[in-house]
Amino acid sequence: MTLTTTAAVCHQPDEPLRLEQVQLSDLQDDEVLVKITATGVCHMDIEGREMLPAPSIQGHEGVGIVQEIGAAVGSVKPGDRVVMSYAWCGRCHSCEHHQPYHCDDSWDVTFSGGRLDGSDTVTQNGKRVSAAFFQQSSFAQHAICSERNLVCVDSTLTDARLAAFPCGILTGAGIVCEQFALQPGNSLAVFGTGAVGLAAIMAAKKLGVSPVIAVDINDERLELASGLGATHVIDAKEGKVPERIQELCGRGAGFSIDTTGNALAFNNAIECLSPGGRMAACILPSPMEEFTFKPFQLFVKSLSLEGVSFGRAVARELVPKLVAWHEAGEFPVERLIREYNFEDINQACQDSLAGVAIKPVLKMPD
Repeated sequence: MTLTTTAAVCHQPDEPLRLEQVQLSDLQDDEVLVKITATGVCHMDIEGREMLPAPSIQGHEGVGIVQEIGAAVGSVKPGDRVVMSYAWCGRCHSCEHHQPYHCDDSWDVTFSGGRLDGSDTVTQNGKRVSAAFFQQSSFAQHAICSERNLVCVDSTLTDARLAAFPCGILTGAGIVCEQFALQPGNSLAVFGTGAVGLAAIMAAKKLGVSPVIAVDINDERLELASGLGATHVIDAKEGKVPERIQELCGRGAGFSIDTTGNALAFNNAIECLSPGGRMAACILPSPMEEFTFKPFQLFVKSLSLEGVSFGRAVARELVPKLVAWHEAGEFPVERLIREYNFEDINQACQDSLAGVAIKPVLKMPD
């Protein structure tokens, strides 16, 4: 049975989103209808306006209550509280070998605007809407989601706090916990203190990593990073960043993360490493600068330059762990969140782009 709901629809990438009525299609066997109670706002949601044909619906950090399930769904039931994370096909080699973050169909399942079979999850007055963003499109009061995306949660945390975890926070913590698998005695330099960078810093503190060095040009963000676990902070405006990191670490950092998408920071994140070091480039795919760097350093120091896909985190495993850390007071994600009502979504997006809000979260009306 077709359901009509309210969604934030993008009609042109450079225009404000409009709250409008749309229609959700019938569920397929492996899908779940979720009543959205809160959803995070990520830079990818804003970039996604350029990546999906208009009209479109973004949103990929939903939290809500299961309303209805498809015939083959067995892991959740109506009434369950769920976090909606990234999408994966469930049938390729990587997915079958417990590596959904390396899904062969990751691009299509995330950005195609519909299901992998080409069908639509959302229409408006009989016309196609590009949706199924991360197989959810959670900028709406209801969303169709693949069962695979869902993480059941048993927590006293508010929906707004839970909505901070599914993507950026998961990725930053995932790089530290899973991709790098850091341990006490490791050293880490984090370039950029947005949601991803600060999540990495909080996770590194939890794991006993030291030193943890935060690099940025924003004094307030650097102060926050210090309060969240950075043992040292560096104002990149003062220059000589690699040299200062090498001095702090003795021979350079063992690991670095670039979350900035800035060419100078990208090169600094390579140059600051010690021999055998590893750098993770965690930046949006579009738009971004064309980076140039001298690969000679990679050869001389035997460095590893790595891409990032959700920090190699399996959401059903890492999200509950991060929530438990937060409940124990060891992962203070609340210091990153700014809450907005759903009707203020355009302000939330503007504040995110301006750096006013580190992790905007939208609260849906009752």
